[in-house]
Amino acid sequence: MFFSAPLRASIAFGMNGFLLGFRGRALSMGLVCFGLAAAAPSGLKGFASFFQAPPGVAVVALALVAIGCSVEETGTIRRIRFGIALRLAAAAVLTIAVIWGVLLGAPLPNLATMGIVLGAVGGPGVVIGLQHDVATYSDVRHGQTVKLMGVSRAGLELEVKGERVAVAAQSFLGASVASNLDGRAVLFLVKADARNREGLEALPWVGATREGDAFVLTEHQASMDAEELAGRVFEMVRDTRGDLVR
Repeated sequence: MFFSAPLRASIAFGMNGFLLGFRGRALSMGLVCFGLAAAAPSGLKGFASFFQAPPGVAVVALALVAIGCSVEETGTIRRIRFGIALRLAAAAVLTIAVIWGVLLGAPLPNLATMGIVLGAVGGPGVVIGLQHDVATYSDVRHGQTVKLMGVSRAGLELEVKGERVAVAAQSFLGASVASNLDGRAVLFLVKADARNREGLEALPWVGATREGDAFVLTEHQASMDAEELAGRVFEMVRDTRGDLVR
């Protein structure tokens, strides 16, 4: 079956999105863990014995991934980077477990084959997650379709799908710190006509009121703590025309 280029791109984007989420990461790393367990040396008995062998070390890596994702979701740039660092450590621990398992070998050829197959299925997902985490640790905006590029007296400078756009300071009506499925964010209320300006229609608009329309920027998109971003926008507007609604 042949797929069109846009459909292939959409499928690839969806797969990457799944692999970079907690479930996808856990599935990929879990398959490698099962592969190590299948090829583990015989004679492992008891909890302590299991964790002194490659499969047990791999389970430790899986636990680090779970903790890292949970820490990242609590927000603030410091905790986001700490959560990513835990996942990077998990990748290192898993690599050690795999090398150890290869050096020990499997008790039977068919078990070695099973371990290789499971590792081959889960491994690419682990690599994709590692590449993303390395880039995101350096810049938490990595992979975001909307990125905050700067806050100046003129307004908010953004990059939306590769294009530079700006939301003028005069357009802002209010700002508040909020939380969503991606962590903490800042919800901005702007004048209704701002949404119709060139380039701004692609912003993550989340609602409308009588006063105006609202869009949101997450801490990942801003590379800034939500409170700091809201505070800087308040200062920006105060310097130009007065106070915002909190």
